[in-house]
Amino acid sequence: MISLHKTGLRCCTILQNAAIVIVAAAFSWSELQSNTYANSFPHGNRQDSEFTIAKRLIERGFLEFDKGKYEDALASYKEALLIYKKMNDPKGEASALGNIGNVYSVQGRLDNALRVYKDAEDIFVTLDLPIGKAAILTQIGIIHKNQGNFTDAVDVYERALAIYRRIGKRNGEASALIGLGNIHSDQFKYADALNYLQRAMNILKQIDDRLLFINALVNTGGIYSLQGRYEQALELLLKALTTSREIGNPQLEVGALVNVGIVYFNKGKYKDAIAFLQESLDLSREIGYPYTQAMALVYIGRTLFNQGRKAEAMTHFTEARAIYSNIGAIPKMQWLDEIIAQANRARE
Repeated sequence: MISLHKTGLRCCTILQNAAIVIVAAAFSWSELQSNTYANSFPHGNRQDSEFTIAKRLIERGFLEFDKGKYEDALASYKEALLIYKKMNDPKGEASALGNIGNVYSVQGRLDNALRVYKDAEDIFVTLDLPIGKAAILTQIGIIHKNQGNFTDAVDVYERALAIYRRIGKRNGEASALIGLGNIHSDQFKYADALNYLQRAMNILKQIDDRLLFINALVNTGGIYSLQGRYEQALELLLKALTTSREIGNPQLEVGALVNVGIVYFNKGKYKDAIAFLQESLDLSREIGYPYTQAMALVYIGRTLFNQGRKAEAMTHFTEARAIYSNIGAIPKMQWLDEIIAQANRARE
């Protein structure tokens, strides 16, 4: 029997991408919102009341998003967007659009995400608001990366990084560095990837940003796994898993869970692998997170295949491929096609 034990491991780094989207977006949009409210109409009139409603809708959307309630978050953001348009408030409108794009992105609705991101970027450019443009660029970079357009992804991330450095936003700088690390990891440039991640973590230790730090831990652990440094990978990933649960962030939790499962798969500890991968799959389905859902399905399938349960494995591969196709993750679909082809040859 041909083992699938070492096929295509580069793809595990996709699991951290949404987390980057989530954390970077929450920082940028919330700051833009606070600036909008602080500089708007005087207190006590009708417009101020409408701003308060829009602000609460955005804040409610943040909470819903963090809990994985994406459709609820989308409804809150869209309702806020209507208020901002009615009041002719371009800052609020761009912020709401950015948040809508974030929901579309994690749901795999990439064309919709790019459309609203472009609308938001145009507004931020018109307003000469660099922090908004930088945040949008990082989101667009995530989509380019997931579609395999690495040159475009690096370009927009470096542009965002330059903006964050110019305006002195250290958490934005760290987020962009993590994103650049992901891109280099997907291109097998692991030393460069770890260099970016270490630079990000150095910043995050200074500013005490727990969400981004967990994100960097998961990314670094994923690369250690790719390099066969399994014990180091587990140390970082289990720490990230514990912390993500403490702060109640399911997006980071599913990323940590699936990466721990992948490490155990690589170590040949299939019982442990299935346990963590199934937990990640269940939570991914619960919060509607297609990226980790597909990756968990792939590695459950690979584990089942190596246990001789080939028909069950193919069922999982087929479901994962449908998800990748639906969200436009072409490089991941091609990677999975290689795994499926190898599995079919082994069954002959």
